[in-house]
Amino acid sequence: MSNNHLKIADIFKFKMKDRTVLLNNDRFTVFLIDPIEADILDLGDRIEDLACLAAVQKRYGNDNVRSAFDRLEKMGVIAYDGKKALSVKETGASETPCSNTLCLSVTDHCNMRCRYCRNGDGPFGLPPVHMSKNTARKAIDFFLEESGSRENSFIYFNGGEPSLNFDVVELCIDYGKDRFHAAGKKLTFCFVTNGFNLTRSLIDSLAEKGVILLVGIDGLPEIHNCFRQAMDGSGTHKAVYRTIRQARDNKLSKLAAITVLTQESVDIVGAVNHIRSLGIDNVVLKPVIELYREEAGIGKNLEKCGDAMVEMSMALLDRILSRSTTPEKYFINENIVETYIALIWKKTRGLIPLGSRSGRCAAGLGELGITAGGDIYPCVFFSGLPEYKLGSLSSGFDRHKLLSFNAEAEPDRKTDCQSCWARYICLGGCLRDAVSYSGSLVEPNKHKCGFNKLIAKISLYIYAVITERDPSLFEFFIPPQEFHLDRLFQKLNTNVYDQ
Repeated sequence: MSNNHLKIADIFKFKMKDRTVLLNNDRFTVFLIDPIEADILDLGDRIEDLACLAAVQKRYGNDNVRSAFDRLEKMGVIAYDGKKALSVKETGASETPCSNTLCLSVTDHCNMRCRYCRNGDGPFGLPPVHMSKNTARKAIDFFLEESGSRENSFIYFNGGEPSLNFDVVELCIDYGKDRFHAAGKKLTFCFVTNGFNLTRSLIDSLAEKGVILLVGIDGLPEIHNCFRQAMDGSGTHKAVYRTIRQARDNKLSKLAAITVLTQESVDIVGAVNHIRSLGIDNVVLKPVIELYREEAGIGKNLEKCGDAMVEMSMALLDRILSRSTTPEKYFINENIVETYIALIWKKTRGLIPLGSRSGRCAAGLGELGITAGGDIYPCVFFSGLPEYKLGSLSSGFDRHKLLSFNAEAEPDRKTDCQSCWARYICLGGCLRDAVSYSGSLVEPNKHKCGFNKLIAKISLYIYAVITERDPSLFEFFIPPQEFHLDRLFQKLNTNVYDQ
């Protein structure tokens, strides 16, 4: 072991399931480390203190300590002679990328009144409207142009309740497929619905057109009925279950459930198991987005969901390690854990720069939102806030304002995040949440920091275990083309180095 001065990288470590995970934020690398390595790093600034080192050597033996120091140096966690342990990857380019996701609010009308809904009796008090067919065509044309060189794009139909303006939905699907196909592109549609009294003919149409059906159901009847109510205040669980049963009987191949997480979502495991008992394997867990609603506080204390999130994530890991499930089952990569794992995978490989905006909230980056009236926003959840309006389909798209939005939302502007170990994973969370919490894009919603850090820990643990056991299992989280291309380049690099 060298007598030169030592420098420890910017690291964070934690224990989960009796394993210690180490995150090196200087290089953004992730490892599972042994107790001896963890104890050495615990010394911190005292790593060269002879008395402290002697205590470690007494516990593990001199040779083992020497080997541990060598391993930590190879990991880039420590460096000698005051050399920088590692250099941070370069930040990404500042230009705004092409959009590949459009959230289309085809109507403001709804047949339910949910406690956490952004619309209430209308979009922020404005009279609700249906999107016209002319506006719908303009939206498709606009999205095609904004998709640029993207080969795969997505449109999410939402509202309001999109089933209340289904003629426009069908027009968008048919017109969109024709326009994108003519341009040599693939367009996937997702129908986001509350599932309240959907007709069989509507479900048949979605199945025939290959649309992904996302049904909102908050798990067990008592929780669901508390938050998702009909116009008269009655519960809607039975009606939503009928919709799910019809979709399942139709053998609709692309069916998923969206469950909104609030501080009252204590029994998440029970909720997910209940939904799966209804015949839905894909359950998308989404933290509630806090808006200017009386019940905005329901997003607080989400860390109460922690034990359940760990339990479900470990169950997912067990299924993946045993290959008892298939990657195709997770075609909607929107669960927070799965999204974080994919981001960690890309950043550890240098596929996206460490300090770049890549991986942050998609609003204004890969995603845009269009309201029923044709107004354009970075995300539909910004609708009703004129300072974030990016123009309209009739008056034109304000690209300069979009660039300004993305500049303000840059991760390195979030001063509260600069010292946080999870800054390159969370990147400040939902931008709309930030605006509700602080009035700006710069200060994140602190109500959710604990929850986001927990999800980051779970994701890092799963990433580290899969890396140790079988890296090919990352195909469960990464788009097939991107995953196989990465493996090809790894093989090429290995062959080059072996020659």
